[in-house]
Amino acid sequence: MGRTLRSTTNPGHVAGQFGHDCTLCHTQNAWQPATFNHANTKFPLTGVHTTTACASCHTNGNYQLQYKDCYQCHATDYARPTSPNHVAQIFPKDCTMCHSTSVWTPNTMNHDAAWFRIYSGNHRGAWTQCNQCHTSPGNLAAFSCTTGCHQTAHHQGENCYSCHQRS
Repeated sequence: MGRTLRSTTNPGHVAGQFGHDCTLCHTQNAWQPATFNHANTKFPLTGVHTTTACASCHTNGNYQLQYKDCYQCHATDYARPTSPNHVAQIFPKDCTMCHSTSVWTPNTMNHDAAWFRIYSGNHRGAWTQCNQCHTSPGNLAAFSCTTGCHQTAHHQGENCYSCHQRS
């Protein structure tokens, strides 16, 4: 078996620093197909990641990578959008807030259901950019109703929900 470990190149077991416990990926009944259960790692694969070639993420034969979030592979996807501009507005690098592993576009974020009705109700069509309400870059929890929209005298501070529904 040691010779097989050294001679395997797809993926390269030696270069990838694979351990000597073959049973993590192979069974005693059949050497191939090899089965590696990614669900037992810190980055379980879902959606299109289940059919993505291992080498797409494990570049240069590095199977010791420790992915912590989507950004490590999707930095260019994060930087590309201009509406909203993820970089300028310092969006979180956890893409799963708005995207799913099944489909990247269109995004799956449902602002109406999760937070505040902006696609329906009184605010439908009243905005064009996220930063019209989210005025504090990097903090999507912070928002302002009085920046550019509601500037009447009875709006003192940002405690709008004390009188107004989330509609």
